[in-house]
Amino acid sequence: MKTLLELFHHLDTQYKALRLQIEHMALTEKYRERVRLLTTIPGIGIFTAMAILIELQDVERFRRADQLASYIGLTPSQRSSGEKIRLGRITHCGNGRLRDRFVESSWTLIRYDLDTRATYERIKHQTGSGKKAIVAIARRLVLRVRRVLIDKEPYKLAGAGSLPEGRDKRRETKRLVLRRVPASEGVGIGT
Repeated sequence: MKTLLELFHHLDTQYKALRLQIEHMALTEKYRERVRLLTTIPGIGIFTAMAILIELQDVERFRRADQLASYIGLTPSQRSSGEKIRLGRITHCGNGRLRDRFVESSWTLIRYDLDTRATYERIKHQTGSGKKAIVAIARRLVLRVRRVLIDKEPYKLAGAGSLPEGRDKRRETKRLVLRRVPASEGVGIGT
């Protein structure tokens, strides 16, 4: 048990150090404004924003929104025969880490953006699958992220949805307090 506790303390210390590095990086001149813009989107916090920015770097390198969705792997596969075109499941080609983050962020987005929620419900009703609907919303979220970064305009919630008190992502970057965790400071169980 002692070995497991030591391992836990070691990994917890590394986790905290990495978390601080990411928070510091988010406040650098290179990322600050883009992180602020991305965190206006419900479901995208500082760490997801940094993952998007680090993985994609410059979204303007994708001339069309379809290219970005394809890069992430949120494009439906296609089977064609003669004049018939059938769209299938997503291709899964592309960046799986970003794809997972966009799908997870989409679950939060549909809670706070009423128009997106209506689109989710419509697709879910048409396909009979919540999974297919949320993947479609994730693809739309990718396109919105691209638009926010290119236009340099914050995301505007559609409908009357609002973020819960104390969870306003637009202010989260401003409230970010950088602190140092001394290497000697251990984390006890239950703290």
